[in-house]
Amino acid sequence: MHRALTLALVSLFAASTLHAASLDERAKTYLNDGLKAHDLGQFDKALKSFTLARDMSKFGQVSELLLKQILTMGADSALQAGRGEEAAGFAQERADLAKKRGGGHELTEAQMQLARAYVLLGRQPLARDLVNELRKSEAGSASMARQLDHLVEEINSGKIGTAAAGTTTPGSDEAAGGIVYHTVEDADADADADAEPTPAPAPVMTAKSNPEPKPTPAPRPAATPKPTPAAKPEATPKPTPQPKPAPTPRPTPAPRTTALAAAPAVAAPAVAAAIAEGKIVSLPAGEFTQGDAQGQADEKPVRRVRVSAFQIDAMEVSNAAFAAFVHGSGYKPEGDWQHYVPRGGEGLPVRGVSWNDAAAFCAQAGKRLPSEAEWEYAARGSENRRYAYGNDYDAQLACGGRAMDAGPCLVGGGKPTPSGIFDLTGNVLEWVADWYDAKAYAGGDTQDPTGPAKGTAKVLRGGAWDDGADASRAANRYSNRASGHLVYYGFRCAQTAP
Repeated sequence: MHRALTLALVSLFAASTLHAASLDERAKTYLNDGLKAHDLGQFDKALKSFTLARDMSKFGQVSELLLKQILTMGADSALQAGRGEEAAGFAQERADLAKKRGGGHELTEAQMQLARAYVLLGRQPLARDLVNELRKSEAGSASMARQLDHLVEEINSGKIGTAAAGTTTPGSDEAAGGIVYHTVEDADADADADAEPTPAPAPVMTAKSNPEPKPTPAPRPAATPKPTPAAKPEATPKPTPQPKPAPTPRPTPAPRTTALAAAPAVAAPAVAAAIAEGKIVSLPAGEFTQGDAQGQADEKPVRRVRVSAFQIDAMEVSNAAFAAFVHGSGYKPEGDWQHYVPRGGEGLPVRGVSWNDAAAFCAQAGKRLPSEAEWEYAARGSENRRYAYGNDYDAQLACGGRAMDAGPCLVGGGKPTPSGIFDLTGNVLEWVADWYDAKAYAGGDTQDPTGPAKGTAKVLRGGAWDDGADASRAANRYSNRASGHLVYYGFRCAQTAP
């Protein structure tokens, strides 16, 4: 009797452990389902998926970063669906999570969502009170002040906007509609161009407080001592005022690239070398089976596809290469990639970039993003491997199955394909050129297919460092708006064979 009870308890414990271990992956699946529905404008459907994803967190097995994304998107979907009660619930949970993580801009964004939810619920006075509090806490941010002004207009009109998390800058093309993953830090960086990397904190603060420090009159008088004849009479050594020229170190404000404070330092002259570095693999023309009969609905029907010869980067684009591109070209990324660059992380894959960022990088390098068919052919080969390295999932052979907070691995760290291409399974999801179409395989070209001519979302492939066996399949498809830049998003470039 006791032995039977013990066995039953052991079995129950094993089952519950297995169930708990899969919660994070299930939450990620619901999140991706919600993103797809959101991109298609199906906000009620998206809200259901995000609600299911949030429910996974009740068991305590969902990472905080993943939960933050679920709550952000859940609140936005509810707002766009006109569901004030649900929007307030998601936004409040997001605000509570942000407080646990130290507050900051993340808390401000959550409270802006909450204010919009109050408007939907007809509680304008509460919304106004919340905005007034936000004005006090965000007094030093010009871009946030503009966003709050825009929010006040919404409150007064009783009609809320469609921007996610209240993070879009009013007047931008993205503010017109749809989800935008910009963070407040991005808006501040674009608006202020601060000198954050410079060790002297004073200039950074003055730059944020008001733009006047740039034309400060004080430095100009310092320049006048140069023309003064007093400098020429060398005989008068007493004019110690010569130390005034010491302030000449002012020219150090050269770091205008400070908007990329957290980016690894790469000299501008090294731009071309950094972008061009890395092996390019040439793949011959071939044929493969696209899709997976046992996969998701958008991976069916399975079809035979032919691709012409092309070349693809052997490795994902690194932080070092992307930083060189940004610093050297002056391009302003949509993604908040610089926040995911740890000290010494130049060799990690760049992540948190949008499709637009990826396309701009590849164009600068004289390349392009691979088509969805090219990417899948590179990963699966003519033998149609289930994963880039073979048919059996093994997290040890690629950067996969890790904790969410662990982050990705160094580029080129896993087992390559037989052709010598790394990280097509795991590490970071990779943007490809095609617009997303859930029924893309049901028709269209089977010779070098490039997807629909237009759409609302772009395709991502490959699985991320925290994905398991199913999400890491080479046939698996993800999608998001071209401006979306979740923490998992990276890329590599390709080009037509010469």
